[in-house]
Amino acid sequence: MGSIGNDRYGKKLKEKIKKDGILDCLYTHQNLHTGVCAVLLNEDNRCLVPNLGAACVYPDSLANAQWNMVERTERYYSTSYFLETNYRALKRAADYAASKGRPVYFNLGAQKWVTRYAEELLSILPSVRGIIGNTEEVLELSKHIAGEETDIETALQLISAKQCSKQKQGQFIIATNSSKSTIIAELRNKKFTIAELPTQKIPKEQIKTTNGAGDTLAGGLLGGLITGLDLTQSLKLGQQLAFHYIQSSDGSLPAVDLK
Repeated sequence: MGSIGNDRYGKKLKEKIKKDGILDCLYTHQNLHTGVCAVLLNEDNRCLVPNLGAACVYPDSLANAQWNMVERTERYYSTSYFLETNYRALKRAADYAASKGRPVYFNLGAQKWVTRYAEELLSILPSVRGIIGNTEEVLELSKHIAGEETDIETALQLISAKQCSKQKQGQFIIATNSSKSTIIAELRNKKFTIAELPTQKIPKEQIKTTNGAGDTLAGGLLGGLITGLDLTQSLKLGQQLAFHYIQSSDGSLPAVDLK
């Protein structure tokens, strides 16, 4: 669900979605362009400059018209960008999912969105079973809960206490820590645990891009959970896909046997 412009980028996105067999609920805005993003590189440093355009607009009327699709959905996933697009529709869908005991997964997406929409994000957390982000985003969200900066372990505990109060089963937080490791914080059977999975090292000269690496990890993680893998196995799958992705110049991924 989202919005595109009536331009070549929007048409290409719809073509790709259709080719992959995904049913889209895209709204085509006639006066705004499809969201784009420029990437500025300076040696090891990277800066993303997005121009979201139509992605900021998803009318309530369309969300209401497509509500039957929300009701038929078994699992839900969103990023913090949709807090900008239509917070009301996102919260309504998350609350509905929680009322039916269905999992909601949320990708924090970017530190600036956590900062800008902290209150809205905190209002959705009680319906969210799984949170995916990096340590900077997790620490930023924790700061809005505690009113001050915290260490990562305290941050995970504070967020977990706010998270998924409507469905106390299998809730987790995944926090990537650059190339060092990935942190898993999990609450299961009322027991809160924190563990780390090491990240496979890649020589600098073999890295082609890091744009989309976090999304690739999230896709592998959710794909694993949907097919019945446990949380650790699913995260390892996400790490594996991200490992291959950042070494690929065309964004291609290897076939994965989940059996």
